[in-house]
Amino acid sequence: MIVNNRKKGKKIFFFNNQKGMALITVSIFVFVLVSFGVALLIMTSSDSKLSTLHRESTRAFYWAETGVDKALWYLNNPTDQGGNGIDWRTVDELGDPVPVIYLSDTASEAYKFTVLTDPLSTGDPEIIVIKSIGKVLGGGEYDKGTRVVEVKLEEGIAPSPGLVYNFAIMTFAEDSNLRFNGHVKIEGDVHSNGDITGAGFDPEDDVDGDVSYSGGAYRSDGTPLEGENIGSLEPQGFPDVSWIYYLENAKEVYATDTAYEIGGESEPLEGIHYFQGDVVIKDDLNVNGTIVVKGNITVHGHPEINLVKAEPISLVMVASGDIFLKGNVHVTGIIHTEGFIELDGTTNVEKGAILAEDGVINGTGASTKVVYDIENQDHPVPGTGIVVWKIASWQEVQDVW
Repeated sequence: MIVNNRKKGKKIFFFNNQKGMALITVSIFVFVLVSFGVALLIMTSSDSKLSTLHRESTRAFYWAETGVDKALWYLNNPTDQGGNGIDWRTVDELGDPVPVIYLSDTASEAYKFTVLTDPLSTGDPEIIVIKSIGKVLGGGEYDKGTRVVEVKLEEGIAPSPGLVYNFAIMTFAEDSNLRFNGHVKIEGDVHSNGDITGAGFDPEDDVDGDVSYSGGAYRSDGTPLEGENIGSLEPQGFPDVSWIYYLENAKEVYATDTAYEIGGESEPLEGIHYFQGDVVIKDDLNVNGTIVVKGNITVHGHPEINLVKAEPISLVMVASGDIFLKGNVHVTGIIHTEGFIELDGTTNVEKGAILAEDGVINGTGASTKVVYDIENQDHPVPGTGIVVWKIASWQEVQDVW
């Protein structure tokens, strides 16, 4: 009985003596709490870092887009840049394009952009590329946000009521020379952004309107051209042609790199005919629409040429190169060339105008006659206006600051 009671007492003591268990339990509990706290701090720190990086990356992206907007503004508002916008066509000594770089001037974030010709673009419309980089600068712990946006722009034309055909005859190059050989008959105003010269030309007798120049006015012997209707005028604006407009609206497109001969057709050419090369008129030609030529227009022989497009007021002949017209030419509408124009023979332009970079107008008596329609001053011509750059494609790319 004594032995059994002793064993029973030991068992009771073992189960009642648990003072160390409380310490172990508390230690485990504290360890769990500390681990949970450390994990929570790490998660909070990571979330804060990710949030900061995301915020700075977003800021950098918006600054990159700001650079694109600024580049577009400079490109489409050239007068703010001395009349030429961004000179992105600059090349170095090797003929390679030189990027244009603009930097913002804030301390905490910035953008810079470059504008270059797209090396892969050919033909119309011309394409240029803006690459804009936005970056967070400023002294923060994680300030490494950098985003890069690359945008391709197409050249287009926006209608502009302020840019219409205001003159019966105008040459737009600032160093142009509008020359008259012999007497002509012009009903309307005449202007050259350069010089006006004349041999046998009398402004008062030959022009029923004002004759103005932004350079000078001289006779062939160097003496001044004088008259009550002639005087100087600041350089005048003029509409540009949207080649893509005429290409997209053409009834026929002639893709050729060599001179295309036209004339002698049994039926008049209707609508817009777009030639992607030079054009030679070798026989009688009748057009009820518009001839658009990405090159030169020349005439062989003395054919009868009738170009008519009266309603609405419109272009009847457009060229990116030179125009040489001779023979018996009758035009109802507007002739526009980005190059040189020479009229020879008998030319009669009614309800129209002539716009060229430079020009020579030959006449004997009233063999050359231009009658301007005052409605031209009130109606912008479809497919003409002011040159603008429009976004054609957009992508985000990788680059360094």
